Amino acid sequence: MKNIILLTLLLISVGCGNGGGYKAMLLQNRANLLNLKVGMTKEQVLKTMDRNQDANRNNKITNPQKSDMMTKGDDNYEIIYFMTKRNPPFTPIAYYQATPLVLKNDKLSGWGKQAVKSIGK
Repeated sequence: MKNIILLTLLLISVGCGNGGGYKAMLLQNRANLLNLKVGMTKEQVLKTMDRNQDANRNNKITNPQKSDMMTKGDDNYEIIYFMTKRNPPFTPIAYYQATPLVLKNDKLSGWGKQAVKSIGK
């Protein structure tokens, strides 16, 4: 009986270990946000955020996950999405699980939903 319990615990611990890199990437992304400063160049932002990647459930999670570009007036904007919240198992990635970083003319102007909303003003 003891052997069955030990074997079960071992299998559970091995199975749970597969997402460790993914969880570590999310934690690292959240920690890296604390080192951002408005006015940083795109190169500085990407270096600060670190571009590690991880495999999650046989899907490659890129870091950053996505990037959008737009122009408003004379200004060019790029919104870079870094995953910061855990993706529920067996679901597609949703962008509410990512933190957007807003670059205006290749300089960091802010991050988070409010920074994205400020583009529309």
